[in-house]
Amino acid sequence: MGFLRQAMTSDRGAILAIGAAGLGAILLVGALVVDLGSARVDRAQNQVVTDAAAAAGVIGLVDSGGVGGCEAALGYVEAHVGPVAGLSCSGFPVDCDAMTLSTSTLGTSGGLTVTITHPVGDNDPMMSAGSTSAAIQDSSEADGDRCDRFGVGIQATRSSFFRAVTAQSVGRTSVHSVARVSDAYGRDLVINLLLLERTECEALSIGGGGSSGGITVSSVTDPETGEVYPGRIALDSNGSGSSCSSRGTIHANGAGATIRADGPPGCANEVEPSGFGMGCGRLETHAPGAPGCNLPACTSGGVITPPPVKSPRRFTRAPIDYLYNCKETYPVSYEIRGCSEASIRTPYIDELSNSVEAYNSFRRYNADSRFPCQINGSSDPIVVPEGNWIVDCPDLRVFRELIFEGGNIIFEGDVTVGAQGSLQINTNNTSTYLWSSTLDMDYTQHSAQAAFMYFKGGTLDKSAGATLEMQNTLVYLSSTSALKLGGGAGSLVWSAPLEGPFTNLALWSESTLDHGFAGSATLVLEGVFFTPLATVVYTGNGGQASIEAQFIANRASAQGNGLLEIAPKWDRIVRFPPPAITELIR
Repeated sequence: MGFLRQAMTSDRGAILAIGAAGLGAILLVGALVVDLGSARVDRAQNQVVTDAAAAAGVIGLVDSGGVGGCEAALGYVEAHVGPVAGLSCSGFPVDCDAMTLSTSTLGTSGGLTVTITHPVGDNDPMMSAGSTSAAIQDSSEADGDRCDRFGVGIQATRSSFFRAVTAQSVGRTSVHSVARVSDAYGRDLVINLLLLERTECEALSIGGGGSSGGITVSSVTDPETGEVYPGRIALDSNGSGSSCSSRGTIHANGAGATIRADGPPGCANEVEPSGFGMGCGRLETHAPGAPGCNLPACTSGGVITPPPVKSPRRFTRAPIDYLYNCKETYPVSYEIRGCSEASIRTPYIDELSNSVEAYNSFRRYNADSRFPCQINGSSDPIVVPEGNWIVDCPDLRVFRELIFEGGNIIFEGDVTVGAQGSLQINTNNTSTYLWSSTLDMDYTQHSAQAAFMYFKGGTLDKSAGATLEMQNTLVYLSSTSALKLGGGAGSLVWSAPLEGPFTNLALWSESTLDHGFAGSATLVLEGVFFTPLATVVYTGNGGQASIEAQFIANRASAQGNGLLEIAPKWDRIVRFPPPAITELIR
């Protein structure tokens, strides 16, 4: 019996020991399953972020070079994982070629380490198939050029749920993605109003309290194909500035204040009366908070339609610079890449500015007794014959009719057109334009279809009742110049050149001063109005004014009770390239 009891006791001990061991094994396996499952979730979530961030980086790369690509990628990462400390985009190259060194930067967000790389070379760890420690895959033609690649990686470190069981205190996962620019692109974009302010809000602002005014943009039709392009307002601001705590990048203040983009009829946002496409266009801002009218994208006490959407990229000033001032490099503040055709195209704006300093061949206006700086009275019009002129008046004041029949004009001071005055430019030009596509531009050339007005300084000021007419004329404003174009019963007629190097360009401004114009009895604006550093201010006087213009400005605002319709012509605008199509290659 003693033997039997001993045996039974021994068996129970063995069973207990076996049970304990089995339980431990079960716990270990369970812990491993939980930790591995959590790691798989981390990895999958982070992979989604790096995929999208790399694609966003490529879009930014196309628009603004390496710095823009880094900012776009970082913005996407921070929108999904939170602020990233220590990561700087300033060192990335704006332009890239075979000799450009690869740049990487990293930062941290909680338990995450974020790495951004451009360009991504064939032997870069980001070109591996899985983790950056895996074998690098052989590159192929589908991988494209290293300068077209953008890489984003996330390494995650997290505490083990069951570190007491597994003896593992932390777990690590590592994912990365590389995207490239695809060779496939969509159709060009029509942008009626583009605002280039990069960070601050109220880039587009409408009205004061109770205002019934605003801005609308209309669809544009390609007459050859019949294709309709929806009216578009685009803002480059990311809404990160100090003014964004209570205001959006798009801001309408007042119950009647209106911001609207129109397009082909039949959209879900169509405004009554239906059938006219009112509200069927596109509003987009680079700031988060869209879609919808939310901070910092949008704030409204009025009518904003359609709901703004978030643009994945900044449109930038690049297409305008490339067309009219193509050169290898631009100031860092532009944040754009050099013009790819700089070796075969002329920087026409720079050529013009440089040439104006050598204006010896121009006739001096004030040296002729027939042409005073103060024009008063009600006598016959003063007619300045066709030719190139320097108006060497510190303040040209026009209170009756002054006509420049044709040619280019350089103004050295202010120009004021009084309430009963009339200033007419390029009204009877008969010269044949001699410009050719050589690398050098002869700034003395002009015709009935193309002339320029160059302001070395000062303000072009038109009183409310005055008449200002500039036919097929580019107006160039220096950094100290401004426009103050009043409305009322007066007339403002301004069209861009129809030929020559400045075809379709009505205004090029280097000024940071506000440029204002108002609703007039006759208001005709036609062409591209480029004021990348200035705010364009429209003051409405009731009713609706329609202009055939395209505006690219730093900011824009509308005041008063008039509605401004921006409805450019298809053949009088600069079209913007579509967003780059990206391909994930790793």
